[in-house]
Amino acid sequence: MLSCAKRIVSPSAYITTCSRLLCSLPEKYDSTSRDKFWYQWWLKKDLFQYKGNENEKSFTMLLPPPNVTGKLHIGHALTVAIQDTLVRWHRMMGEPTQWIPGVDHAGIATQSVVERDLMKEGKDLRQMARYDIINAITKWKDKHRNIILEQLSQLGGSLDWDQLIFTLDINHSQAVTEAFVRLYEKGLIYRDLRFVNWSCHLKTALSDIEVDHNIVELPTKIMIPGLEESITVGEMHTFLYPVEDSQFSIPIATTRIETMLGDVAVAVHPDDDRYKNLHGKYVINPFNHRRLPIIYDSELVDMSKGTGAVKITPAHDPIDYACGQRHNLPVIEILNEDGTINDKCGYENFVGQHRFKVRNEIIIMLKEKGLYRESKSYPSNVFRCSRSGDIIEPMLKPQWYIKCENMSARALKFVDDELLNIEPNNYIKEWNRWLKNSQDWCISRQLYWGHEIPAWKIKSPNLEISDQQSWLIARTEQEAFSKAKNFLQEKGYDFEFTLEKDKDVLDTWFSSALLPLSADGWPNNKRMNKYPLSAMETGADILFFWVARMVMLCSELSDKNDSPFPTVYLHPIVRDSRGRKMSKSLGNVIDPLHVINGVSLDTLQSALDKSNLPADEIRRSKQQLSQSFPQGIAPCGADALRLTLLLYMKQGSGINLNINQLISNRNFCNKLWNATKFADRVWGKTFHPKELKESSMKYLSHLDLWMLSRLTVATEHCTHGLQHFKMDLYAESLVRLVRNELCDVYIEFIKYSIAKDPNSESSNILRLAHPAMPHITEELWHFLPGTDNISESIVMAPFPNVTNFNHTRNATVERNVDYLLSILKTGRYIRNEYELPWSTSFKIFLSDFTDKSVLPILQDYTSTLIKLLKITNIECIDELDDKENYVCHNIDGICNLYADIKSIVNFKRLTTRLNEQLNPIEKKIEKLQRKISNINYQTYAPKELQEKEQTALVDLMNTATDIRNTLKQLKALNNTNGI
Repeated sequence: MLSCAKRIVSPSAYITTCSRLLCSLPEKYDSTSRDKFWYQWWLKKDLFQYKGNENEKSFTMLLPPPNVTGKLHIGHALTVAIQDTLVRWHRMMGEPTQWIPGVDHAGIATQSVVERDLMKEGKDLRQMARYDIINAITKWKDKHRNIILEQLSQLGGSLDWDQLIFTLDINHSQAVTEAFVRLYEKGLIYRDLRFVNWSCHLKTALSDIEVDHNIVELPTKIMIPGLEESITVGEMHTFLYPVEDSQFSIPIATTRIETMLGDVAVAVHPDDDRYKNLHGKYVINPFNHRRLPIIYDSELVDMSKGTGAVKITPAHDPIDYACGQRHNLPVIEILNEDGTINDKCGYENFVGQHRFKVRNEIIIMLKEKGLYRESKSYPSNVFRCSRSGDIIEPMLKPQWYIKCENMSARALKFVDDELLNIEPNNYIKEWNRWLKNSQDWCISRQLYWGHEIPAWKIKSPNLEISDQQSWLIARTEQEAFSKAKNFLQEKGYDFEFTLEKDKDVLDTWFSSALLPLSADGWPNNKRMNKYPLSAMETGADILFFWVARMVMLCSELSDKNDSPFPTVYLHPIVRDSRGRKMSKSLGNVIDPLHVINGVSLDTLQSALDKSNLPADEIRRSKQQLSQSFPQGIAPCGADALRLTLLLYMKQGSGINLNINQLISNRNFCNKLWNATKFADRVWGKTFHPKELKESSMKYLSHLDLWMLSRLTVATEHCTHGLQHFKMDLYAESLVRLVRNELCDVYIEFIKYSIAKDPNSESSNILRLAHPAMPHITEELWHFLPGTDNISESIVMAPFPNVTNFNHTRNATVERNVDYLLSILKTGRYIRNEYELPWSTSFKIFLSDFTDKSVLPILQDYTSTLIKLLKITNIECIDELDDKENYVCHNIDGICNLYADIKSIVNFKRLTTRLNEQLNPIEKKIEKLQRKISNINYQTYAPKELQEKEQTALVDLMNTATDIRNTLKQLKALNNTNGI
């Protein structure tokens, strides 16, 4: 259970909160202490607990359980920001909510980090007893689970902690066992000998997602675990196989020359004239002296590639294995599970040596024998274990598999029949690609940490049955014993036997794919109104590995064979500001708490010294940190981080996180804080807001009406964004309302013309912001007059419903105030563009009106505009003489603004500066136009890039047009100087 959930809020802090109207707002919001205080207060009030009943509809989500390997990173923070925003919104909409937290045991990931940690203590996990290994990993799990739960709380996640799941807990473990048994009984699980991705360092099979694909174009030296020296990849070796009783040799090209110790044949094409006279003959392996037949195989061999001859190593290559099956060739496995050479290699000196050391020795010895021809650069796809960095070996291993064909077809049909919606829908193509080509799923792993496979092998010296028949699947050992006894009696055997439990564990993805079911109490029929979930939200990078498998397994095992959720929302991967995937080796991984609480560069770098990274990676990571965060990271608070991540959702396929944007949104939080402080100062502690009625609208000022209208628009957009998983629309609408409209316009104007009748709708802005920014809005809620009549906490306050105040939408008022804002914007533009200091005043004339209906509002706010622009006067005039003596700008097609600045402009300096700006812009425009008009660019460049660069071109052209217009006006103003 979350440790922080049991902390008691101090009585003094609680009294301060309750007597909220007696205190004034501090100068600024202290997110470091107040965020934690409010989270504890929410927990004390049980605001996150599910309060519905079995028959009541609830909004239910499952937090994708983070791996218990270490701390959360910024990608996890994105998940929390999105899900918590949705959950808080649904809670404010009056729906009972269940947001279920969890932590994943993460079999291979956790075992590998603990193994590295033990190595620092001089301990070898492989030499320890299973009991001691489990104890060591459990201690790691307990420590890091608490760290993760603390991070989730500091991010503000309104999770129902009473429903916390750990994937090795007894309830979930029972579900995993039951699922395996039922799937086996349905004929969907079977055991088979197949090729797997084998990590020699970890001694286990890996799933595809645990394998990194590294493209190398040239020979490249890399380090792998277990070897002190580097190895070279991206290299093709050509050696000669001598033909028996002949002077002829066959050249063989290979990137894995060490596997020649397991060769059983050489294949050539039947139509290849170079080798036609060799069919039926043999080559001799120079190390173990095996006779290898020369065979014809048109399916495998391409005459035009390489030497036209292919060595066949069935035990270490799936393509070779298929060839061996066609030709009834033997299978000679030369590698031990740890990647050393075994005695089947046929050469005693190599036995027990690391395979890559043997590679080098083979090359040396072939050269000595005159059988090594050359090595050359060869572009290669190097498969590496994502956990250890070891190079993956394809190895034949008996494993447990799930048949996926029918389950994949059902998952495809869910989407086709719109029973499962994938948002954004551009991911449907990837969904279809994966599932239409899905293979049977290897679900066994050779690890200590994980769910033990509920399989027992019958052991007896007198038993004559196949390996497949000797395995029994059962929920318990007692059940397995009973099944074994019955099986042997049916076969006519009557002798003693023992049962040996399968030592392997299940793939973590098998376990996590069952979470929607186990969270609902399956298989114990504890139905808790949680299946199916209301929605699933997770990263797009695990669409197949987790989401598809949840749909496949849960629909197969659920009572109604239905999808575990009707909608899945997918968010992009978070990258650094340079677009690189976050990686510990790059030193660009960001701990959310470092953003929330701030951190120095020294602390960031010293944390690397305590990590399990190799020394060279630590050095590189420190350099990267110095470049990325030379001053460390300033404290931004959880709300600024959450808001930033939601705004970044607009980036689509990838999020490039920039710390400067976090600082900007921390300042946005300050704006919201200062806006409330301003209202508190202007309206006072004794102010009691009135209910806004349509009949009272006529007493409000133009500015009040405008603000209410903009609030209505923002509420529409925010609601639409939350309803349709457009988190960026929600966040952008919120920022625009608070920063651009409330602070930059409404408050700036009412400083000079106080609003006539503030009303109860002022709390709506806080309620709109709460799902994204829970902490600061809770704090402000307790200082805003009248909120105690709505709810004790903003958590339970109703989200603004636009239908309740549609009457506040006023297009005419918006148009009129927009007109004022255009005057203000144009005046500021003139001051900036013409380099006029704020200490210098000038006069503005408004003339050439096409619509004089704006004159009343202009009259009301002329003095305010004069003060904001710091000018001498604004005068409306029907016809202005000598217009060429003024800078002119059109205002929304309603009138022209004439600025009298001729006497205060430095024409020479300004003209020089503008021309210096214009020249490089024109060159960029010319370069970009050439690029965009190129037919190859239009045909092959990604659509996203073309749209981005087309937008950039339009922006550049608009900037150039503005500069030319300014130069034109300067020339007109100063024509006597001949400019």
